[in-house]
Order: sequence, then structure tokens, then C-alpha cells
Amino acid sequence: MSFRNGLHSFVLVFFYVLAVAPAAWAQEEPPVVRALYDTFAELGGERPTHQSLTSAGDGTITITGVKILMQNMQQDGQDVRQELTADELILSNGKEISEGLFEVDDMSMKNAVISMTTPEVETINITMPVMHAKGAFIHAPSSLKTGLDRMFAQSLLARSYSIPLMTMTVSTFSLDFHDLNFKWDGDPKTFMGESLYSIGSVELPASTLDNFGMQPSLQDLGYEKLVFAMTGRANMQLPSETIEVDGDSSFLAREMGAFSSSGAVGGIQPSLLEAAQA
Repeated sequence: MSFRNGLHSFVLVFFYVLAVAPAAWAQEEPPVVRALYDTFAELGGERPTHQSLTSAGDGTITITGVKILMQNMQQDGQDVRQELTADELILSNGKEISEGLFEVDDMSMKNAVISMTTPEVETINITMPVMHAKGAFIHAPSSLKTGLDRMFAQSLLARSYSIPLMTMTVSTFSLDFHDLNFKWDGDPKTFMGESLYSIGSVELPASTLDNFGMQPSLQDLGYEKLVFAMTGRANMQLPSETIEVDGDSSFLAREMGAFSSSGAVGGIQPSLLEAAQA
């Protein structure tokens, strides 16, 4: 082979590596992403997909065009599906804290949509322009031993969630939830612990409630809309062989009043969750 031909071949290979290798590296799944995708491939029956995946030097992982089938099961012979899509999913500083369990310091999504399809109602869409979580836990399939494991792995529990705006839409009905916050101090291995939540405000048109036949109607009482806020607490423990849950909640309606409630339930068999997640 002449020197010129050898140089020509080297240049072709060199530029091929420059063109192809970065794309391959960008698509490689870091361990925390592989755990997330493998788990939902088992829970939903389909492996999540994305348009692009890049990893920065500081450990930040950016995934665009992500699509995750969170749940797919049969009910009365019809599909029950829960699917998550997001324009962007960012995971920062994800590390394996024990075998099959990852903790992500910061997790955020942009333009996330959760679609739920059930036999009883039309498709429910929950949209979140921005969602931010701190201390999110991601489980690999090896850590899914029980129905409880699968249920909480599916919910992507985190130490805290903040959602400035969440919109729930069913057919032509739409409802906005403002300033949602959630905190949890539980054990990511057992999922037991206390959670606190708050909703800054929800606006519900009076006509929506009046359609249910309320007498006297809110409009008759002079209200064009119902504006309310909520706070709550729930504590779930497994002291022996059954689950115990206690909690309380408060509801404050603007210019109407407030009320609070509390309750507890025990004797919940973990095997019930096994059946629910089958």
C-alpha cells in the first residue's frame, strides 16, 4: 500500500470516528438511566424511549423526548395505561446508595404529561410545564421484590417535589392546581415514613359543581367560582405484618370557611398490593 493510499484511509477512518463516536457516546445509558428504563420496562411492559441522551462532565444527564409507559394492565378485558412523556428530563448527581437503589440529588422535567386511560372514564391528562424534585429514588429491577416495591418504584418517590402549575383535563373539563409541594422523610428501602403536602390554590367554576345538582347552587349563593387551598399529612408504617396509615388534612375555601379531618386505618395486607400490581 502506498503512503498516499494509507494516509487517505487513515483520514477516512479518522473523520468517521469523529462523526459516529460522539453519537454513540451520547446514546449510552448511564447506570441510573439504565435502572430507570429497566424498571419501567418490567412495570409497563415496554422499554422507555427518548430522542437524545447526553451526559455532562459534572454528572448531569439530559434526556429529551422521553416516553415512559408507567403502567399497562388489563381490567375487565380492557387496557389500563399510564404513560409519561416529557420534552426534557434532567438528572443531576445520580449515585447508587445500595444495591439496586439510586438517589438523584436533583430531577426536573419540562412540559411533562401523564396520560391515564381506564375503561370507566375518558383519557385523563395531567400536564406540568415544570416539575422539580430533590432526593429522587430510582429502583433497579433487582430491588423489586414485592407489590409494595413495584408500586412505589412506579411513583418515583423523592424527598421533595415542587410543581408551580399542574392542569388536569378530562374531555372538555379542565382544572388548574397552583403551587403543589410534597415532602417525604421515609425509608427508600421500605417506603415507610411521613409525607406532607400542600396545594396553594385551586379554582373551580361554580357551574362545574352546579352541574352536579347542588341545591342551592353556588351561583344562587353569589359565588362565580370556588377557590380553595389544601394541606395534609400521611404517615405509613409497617410495625408488624400489616400496614398502618394515619393522617390529617385541612381544606380552606376563600370567603367560605375551612374544615379539617383526620383518620387512621390499619390491618392492610401487603399482599393486596401484590395483586394490585400484578
